[in-house]
Amino acid sequence: MLEAHAVGEEGRLLAEASERDRILFALSHLERIFPGLSEDFERGVSKSWDEDPWARGALAYFRPGQMLPLQPHIVRPEGRVYFAGEHTSPWMGWMQGALESGLRAAREVNQAA
Repeated sequence: MLEAHAVGEEGRLLAEASERDRILFALSHLERIFPGLSEDFERGVSKSWDEDPWARGALAYFRPGQMLPLQPHIVRPEGRVYFAGEHTSPWMGWMQGALESGLRAAREVNQAA
């Protein structure tokens, strides 16, 4: 599994391309680094977060030194409301962080039940 972000002007241009074209673009660039990769490629997914009505291209990004002091407050439940999302994980801005934080919040809800 590989996850990558394209930002800036190149990211905006890629967002306008079809999902298939974005995947082919990524494969062509990765093929230069990992020759033969395309032969082993099984399936791909490309998401334009700018097009997502819930994200609108946004992700959390803390300044140096902000994350550690804020982290305990960001993940703290408010009554019966628990928080998850990439912004509540050390993997902020990445799908891994979203997954990890969802699992954490689910464990917390389960323990509180």
